[in-house]
Amino acid sequence: MKEDFKSILDRLFILVKIQDDNESTARLESALYSAGRPLSIEELIRASGTESRTKTLNLLEKLMNKAKTTFKAIEIVTLPDGSYVFQLYYILSSDQHFDVQ
Repeated sequence: MKEDFKSILDRLFILVKIQDDNESTARLESALYSAGRPLSIEELIRASGTESRTKTLNLLEKLMNKAKTTFKAIEIVTLPDGSYVFQLYYILSSDQHFDVQ
């Protein structure tokens, strides 16, 4: 039987309070990357292990800024419903195009 992401997330990220920002950030990045879909702030709080909405939002903001300065083709965005997603991002100039075959 195929499990949904919430079930997997619940098993992987047992509610354990994480004190280390680097570990919490790595857990957020891992959750966003592996989900394959937008994640709610509640799911990200659980994944980060911070048990804090404010702390998780601060870590997300830092992670989003890091992604903007580090990556050229991927980004973390906040969707209109308040969820977050890791997605491809690429702007083509008017004289560039991709040939899809």
